[in-house]
Amino acid sequence: MKKIVGVFITLLVFGCKAQHTGGGGTLHETLPLTTKRYEVPNGAYLKDTQNYMDKFTGTWNYSSGNISFTIVLLKKEEIFNNHYYEDLLIGEYKYVENTTEIINTLLEINSNNLQGRYHNISGNYILLTNDSYLPCNSCSQNEKRFYLHFKDPERDYLDVSMILRYLPNETSPEKIKVKIIPVDGVILPTENSPIETRVPYGEYVLEKQ
Repeated sequence: MKKIVGVFITLLVFGCKAQHTGGGGTLHETLPLTTKRYEVPNGAYLKDTQNYMDKFTGTWNYSSGNISFTIVLLKKEEIFNNHYYEDLLIGEYKYVENTTEIINTLLEINSNNLQGRYHNISGNYILLTNDSYLPCNSCSQNEKRFYLHFKDPERDYLDVSMILRYLPNETSPEKIKVKIIPVDGVILPTENSPIETRVPYGEYVLEKQ
C-alpha cells in the first residue's frame, strides 16, 4: 500500500511541473516562448522559461548629433490575450530632433488604460538563429533576437516591426541594436498619408541608462 501511495505522489508532482494555474484556478500547460504559435492550445501559458527577455528590460538611449531616441522596455508576465496567457516585452519611447520633441509616449509605460499588446512596443516572438527573418551576419548561429510590433499612435495604419538584438560584447554600458522596418502591404487612409513613423526607419544602437 505504501508503494502505491508513493508512486501516486511521484506522478502527481511530476505531472504538475509543466502546468500553470490560470483564471478560475484551472491547471494549464506551460510552454516556452520558442513554441510555434499555432501549437499553443487555448488556456496554455507561453512563458519566458529561459528568461530571454530579462536582458532587454530597462531604459535605453540613442544619441547622435541632434537626435535622441529613448526606449523603455518592461517584461510583463501572464498576460491573457483572449486565447492563452503569455509573457510579453512591452515598451514606450521618445524621439527628439533639434531639441524638438517629435513623439513621446513614455508616460504610457505604466498606464492602467494600456495592457499587453496595446502598448506602442510589444511582442514576444523570438528569432532563433542568425539566418531567421532579416538575417544577421554578425550574430552567432544560435543568438536569440526579438521580433516586436512598433506603433506610432498617430499613424497606427502603418504596419511596422522592431528587431531587438542584445550586443553580447558590450557591457560597459550594455547596448542593444534596434532595427525599425516597415511591413509591406499597408493600405494608406488617404493618398497623402505619411508612409513612415515619426521615428525614422533604420538601425539604432542604444545604451542602457
